[in-house]
Amino acid sequence: MRSELTVFQVEVEKAINEMLDYVHKHVSDRRIVGIPVPFVTGSIRDQNITFWIYPDSAAFQVGSRYQAFERTDYTLVELGCEFLDELRKAVQGRDTEPAGGGNR
Repeated sequence: MRSELTVFQVEVEKAINEMLDYVHKHVSDRRIVGIPVPFVTGSIRDQNITFWIYPDSAAFQVGSRYQAFERTDYTLVELGCEFLDELRKAVQGRDTEPAGGGNR
């Protein structure tokens, strides 16, 4: 039996869709994978961006550039906000280099 998504996963995915609607973009290839711990993955249509939303972390890749956001660096709320902010920048074609100067 597949476990349900966490509140974090549901809310971050909802926020991704709302952000993309605002800039007239859409998620493609959305799927839930992983047993026993499911995660959401998908790509952003017409862009070279793939994202992953885990129960307590998130990541995305633009081309060969990978950025991960983990609980060791943030509270869950901060993690979700930082992930969404950096993903928005990537969707808009803006620099997504973290303030610390590397992947988290």
